[in-house]
Amino acid sequence: MNDYLGLLIAYQELPRVQRSSTFMEVAGYPHYENVCSNILAFFVDPTAEHGLGDLVLRAFLTMAGIPEASISSRLKITREHPAEQDKRIDLVIDAETFTLGIENKIYHWEANDLENYARVIQSLAAGKDKKPLKVILCLRIQADQAAPKGGFIRYTYPQLWSYVQAKLGQRLATAHPKWLLYLTDFMATTARLAGQTSEEIELTKFFSKHHELVDRLAADRQRLLNRLATTVRNILGRIVSREDISKYKRSRGVWETFTLANHFTIQGKRICIDLNGKLSGWSLVFFQLDDPIRALLPVLRQSPSLLSCFPDLEMEKEHYVLQRWPLQAQELELEEALVNAMKALIAAADALPNNLQDPTI
Repeated sequence: MNDYLGLLIAYQELPRVQRSSTFMEVAGYPHYENVCSNILAFFVDPTAEHGLGDLVLRAFLTMAGIPEASISSRLKITREHPAEQDKRIDLVIDAETFTLGIENKIYHWEANDLENYARVIQSLAAGKDKKPLKVILCLRIQADQAAPKGGFIRYTYPQLWSYVQAKLGQRLATAHPKWLLYLTDFMATTARLAGQTSEEIELTKFFSKHHELVDRLAADRQRLLNRLATTVRNILGRIVSREDISKYKRSRGVWETFTLANHFTIQGKRICIDLNGKLSGWSLVFFQLDDPIRALLPVLRQSPSLLSCFPDLEMEKEHYVLQRWPLQAQELELEEALVNAMKALIAAADALPNNLQDPTI
């Protein structure tokens, strides 16, 4: 038990993983390198309508080691730039002081002719005193991965985003809200594909370290849930044929494994008394399924028979909670309370005037 307590305390101290889906994940876009390259080409263009100026391009240059490179208006950005033998480079950015060639790698192996690409980038920079930059932009870098050919250098999306985030606050005033939202969605999507979010890393480490104890905890939890389900089935088996609680009965049975549902039809309304089992404990609830506006429930709730059995009814949303028990409550105690509640409901229904009108009218 102390092992479990320590495990739960350690888990509670982990950063919470807030993981709502990104738009790109929903659309399935990140699996296509062309889509990611198109998005990247848009955001590295300082003149594009995103309003971020040279933020993303400057982040790229800072990551590549030339943060002070000049970026003039005579910048040429080419998608699928031609190379030798009908090959194409994903993205080429040609400026007065540098030529940046980018091969975008989402999942795929580096099967490209990088030496071919390197010659093209070198030729664009040759004789013009420009610095050639040859970059493979990927999700992650393996520790044992050989250096790429052609003088290319690998960088990761998370590395790039760290430089973008460092300067993003300075551009919020001019950024177009729509494109800023798309950029942050793109950043979140690629970071998740790379498996680099710090919260997820911590969570992964936790389960890797404690997997044996977590497995034991999960097995014990399942045994406890099985016991709840057995209790519900046992009680149903003993009361299903009882005639003293069958008047007005519409249906009786197990619902979603851990609820013993008892539904009655009273003056055309569906009135329910359910016994619910959860890991937080047992509860006996009283509610009306249909037509909540013309409610019979409040009238029944005020009946002497129900008030005498359950004087302190607790309202929870549209349900009355008749009684609660801890998880270790005895099966016969739960059954007795359930039967008493159904008998009280039947007595309350018997005492109603015929064709009772809605008391709120």
